[in-house]
Amino acid sequence: MIISHKYRFVFVEVPHTGSHSVSEQLVRHYGGQPILRKHANLTQFLARASADEKTYFKFATVRNPLDSATTDYEKLKGNHRGQFTNPAMRIENGGHVTRDHIREFEFIRDNQADFPTFFKKFRNKLYNNWFLVGHTDFDYVMRFEALQDSFAEVLERVGARQVEPIPHVNPTRGKKASYVEYYTPDTLPQVARCYGPFMEKWGYAFPSEWGDLRIPAWSRLEFRVLDGAASFAARRFELNPDHPVLSRAKKLVDLATSRI
Repeated sequence: MIISHKYRFVFVEVPHTGSHSVSEQLVRHYGGQPILRKHANLTQFLARASADEKTYFKFATVRNPLDSATTDYEKLKGNHRGQFTNPAMRIENGGHVTRDHIREFEFIRDNQADFPTFFKKFRNKLYNNWFLVGHTDFDYVMRFEALQDSFAEVLERVGARQVEPIPHVNPTRGKKASYVEYYTPDTLPQVARCYGPFMEKWGYAFPSEWGDLRIPAWSRLEFRVLDGAASFAARRFELNPDHPVLSRAKKLVDLATSRI
């Protein structure tokens, strides 16, 4: 998370949305400084912020989750920057690598698993991005797919002059040009059920080459109920993802919405 007292903003770093590149720009050119942990969420900031800091311009980034899933896979497959074999990067040692990350990394490594195999096994739960829960508290949510234009809009809103375009400083090695190439016909029903409701909420459409892919009505209802409950909690509590109670609650939600 990055804060600038000069320009009075707070940037929530949502994983795999270009946040690394944006953060570097904010620190280098716009008076930004890291606070809390890298991938802290907005509720954690609001729980500690002063009355004045709570009025700062708050923004984050959203990305098509189907694209994010392929990035997840390639980072795990390639052991991105050695993070999945480095004990210092584990969450219990102050890093961000969880036990779930390790389990997925080891599954891909030990089974030489391709993306459809990985996706069907580990992305079979109803998807929501928990960094964006309570998104109505943000003043602006940038689009990863239009990051340069979105970032320019943010700078205009906070009264800053853009110094340079955002460079791509944390690329994923081995990733194909289009995420569509990763998905096979047998993964599409799971795509519609698990990812469709979130995509609908944020205005993302399925690729036209997939034909008439429909979101199941019960999946849409399930998402609305859970997303509404999470948003309600986000307005009232600090949702620390490392807290044992919250971690168990998320696992229960994943179990309840998975279809194996």
